[in-house]
Amino acid sequence: MPLHVVEKVIGGFMVLDLRGRITLGPDTEIVRNKVKEVVAAGHTRVILDLGGVSYIDSAGLSTLIACYISARNSGGEVKLLKHTKFVRDN
Repeated sequence: MPLHVVEKVIGGFMVLDLRGRITLGPDTEIVRNKVKEVVAAGHTRVILDLGGVSYIDSAGLSTLIACYISARNSGGEVKLLKHTKFVRDN
């Protein structure tokens, strides 16, 4: 199942509700491109809601770090929300 992203603006934050798996390949590209897109559009405060993410591999973790660094370099910030116990432990 490919990663699905739902965008929501809540209280001045751009929330990207991620659903599926974040693994090497198209999934990591989707996350990276979406974060770059919303930061370029002027949303400097981005929250990645991981409540619907069932698995993140090492490439997915690397992508989350790259998104954080990219946003910071553009004057923004990225925060993680609802990372499940399964995601934290793997």
